[in-house]
Amino acid sequence: MANVTSFGRSVGGVTTALTAGTTQTAAGATLLTGAINTVTVVGTDNDGVILPAGRGQGDTILVANLDAAQDIKVWPNTGASINGGTATSAALVVGQQQVVEFTQIGTDGLSWLAVLGGVATPA
Repeated sequence: MANVTSFGRSVGGVTTALTAGTTQTAAGATLLTGAINTVTVVGTDNDGVILPAGRGQGDTILVANLDAAQDIKVWPNTGASINGGTATSAALVVGQQQVVEFTQIGTDGLSWLAVLGGVATPA
């Protein structure tokens, strides 16, 4: 069998100035529609956003929490999991001024791998 090299791909555009859903649940979370998403309005800690369904293996989604005071939760889409957590219900907490890159690693579109980092802010 030949060796195959594959790279992640971003599907979608840039979605800026998102407001996180206010229910602190997956059902009330704001759907992420871009490949790059910036959340700028978070009313309360653990307000949330949700990853989209139907992404292919290797697809990536970047989420930046640019709120300076509140954490957000990023929920997996229905039936999916993040970093092997419980399907649908295990959200990833992203602190204020942090960014996370999600890569779809499953061939069925249900397994997300998340890598968390910081956001450089101007002095």
